[in-house]
Amino acid sequence: MAVEAARMREETRRMNELLRSLQLALREKAKEYEMLKKKKQSMVAKEAPKLKWLMISCSSLLQLTKTMGRMP
Repeated sequence: MAVEAARMREETRRMNELLRSLQLALREKAKEYEMLKKKKQSMVAKEAPKLKWLMISCSSLLQLTKTMGRMP
């Protein structure tokens, strides 16, 4: 009976250690995910003005092309 109780305590101890290590790994992954999410948002924010400029430029070029096509 005492041997069985000791075995159960050891198994519980090992399972608790595993749980703690898995919780730590999960917290680290969550931090990494949040950091990557912020980095992506920052990159998108930096690219938005460039994309807007490109769209305006293309629109202007298209308008100019249409106007030139109507010239005699």
